[in-house]
Amino acid sequence: MKLWYGVGSILSAERRNHLFDTIDQNPEADMVRADDYLIVDVARAREQLAARAEALREAEHMVQSEKGLVGGEPVSKGTRVPVRMVVAMKAPRREHC
Repeated sequence: MKLWYGVGSILSAERRNHLFDTIDQNPEADMVRADDYLIVDVARAREQLAARAEALREAEHMVQSEKGLVGGEPVSKGTRVPVRMVVAMKAPRREHC
């Protein structure tokens, strides 16, 4: 996904397919040469993906959902505070004209 938004979305379909095929064929490679003009640092993308996956796992441990607790809505573990409320408080506010 990171590669798609970083470079995949600006490449032609042919170059994009070649890039992803090359990555698929070289799963342990840190750098992948997609063609004569494009070299991609897949190690960095993997590091960023791993960090985000770990953050998601940590967040999942802080959330619980039980049928008899706030109607089964996901809440912060040990509370009755719905996750949607926390997200709404953290979201950037839109100004009304």
